Amino acid sequence: MFKKLLEQKEKILNEWLKNIEIELDESELKYQFSKLYDAVIAKIKGENINEHLDDFVEDMSKYEISPQEITKSLENLIYLIERSDFGLDEREILMLNKFIYSLALRIYEEFEKKRLDIIQKQLKTIKKMEIPILKLNKETILVPLIGFMDSEKALNLMRNILETIRKEEILRVIIDIEGVPVIDTEVANQFVRIYRGIKAIGAKMVMSGITPAVAETMVHLEIDLPIPTRANLELAIKAFDDEEI
Repeated sequence: MFKKLLEQKEKILNEWLKNIEIELDESELKYQFSKLYDAVIAKIKGENINEHLDDFVEDMSKYEISPQEITKSLENLIYLIERSDFGLDEREILMLNKFIYSLALRIYEEFEKKRLDIIQKQLKTIKKMEIPILKLNKETILVPLIGFMDSEKALNLMRNILETIRKEEILRVIIDIEGVPVIDTEVANQFVRIYRGIKAIGAKMVMSGITPAVAETMVHLEIDLPIPTRANLELAIKAFDDEEI
């Protein structure tokens, strides 16, 4: 069967393109769906279709073409072959249906993987953006935290701070937590780990911005931080300037 489809590839492809309702430049459309046609042939032959599909799915994602549109195009291919004289008998057409729908399912899976990969990359970028590190002077950085803290965010925070200390030869770190709404025992322990990490590589740290509500919660939970703290950023900077830390 695949020999017939190979021999008539150009004819079938040209007829198929007339019924594909996807907004792409004509030459690009032919180039892309020629790859998809080759994937159909490879699927029928039992060959590895990855080399045909990887680039196709990558490009379709860039053009924001949905897997639903591609599936509809594949259904048009089946419809075209069923109603045209391409030398396939009924058994071969049934097999072709099976292979093409199997290919459509695979394309859905590849698009889903691509979508999840994009989401994961976006989440990583967002998490990095959530932890700005501001350089106040040659020796001092400020890390203003906003939002809830969890173990993953705390780990990223520690890694970023320690890497910045190493690269920039930082000696003093101010972590401002005014934008952190809740400090419980677990979050406090995360800050203690960060503090110890900073001390281990020879820098000093002070925590600023502890609100009355957070202070009250810490007292209620009997949280005793071994970290130097100040009420606000101004006092934290002054503590370093006066060598109180």
